[in-house]
Amino acid sequence: DHFLEKYAAHHNKEMRRISTPAIDMIMSYHWPGNVRELKFAVERALCVARASEVDIEDLPHEGRGKGGMAVDSTGDFDEQIAGVERGLLNGALEQTGGRQKDAAQQLGLTYDRFRHLLRKYQIIGK
Repeated sequence: DHFLEKYAAHHNKEMRRISTPAIDMIMSYHWPGNVRELKFAVERALCVARASEVDIEDLPHEGRGKGGMAVDSTGDFDEQIAGVERGLLNGALEQTGGRQKDAAQQLGLTYDRFRHLLRKYQIIGK
């Protein structure tokens, strides 16, 4: 709830809650290392959520089939971070109907930085 409230305010979204099934999934996952993984998962879920609550389909795909969330241990750290960044960029674009300036603002990025990341991840052409 703390991260949901924090990131909802940061992204200027009206997000009321995390659904019970999503909370169950979050609670069933063993968060290794530290809380950063949880923070990223909640922020990403908030950015891609279409309703006023975060639900299971908004959570990262890894581990859903097992009822928990897991880091993809086959990729290195940079690949996993890139996946999170791509998810945030695509989620913001989806929420803003493709309006890049609005998506950049939603993510707290400058428009130039946002465009750089879109090109970096080949979400848009050069």
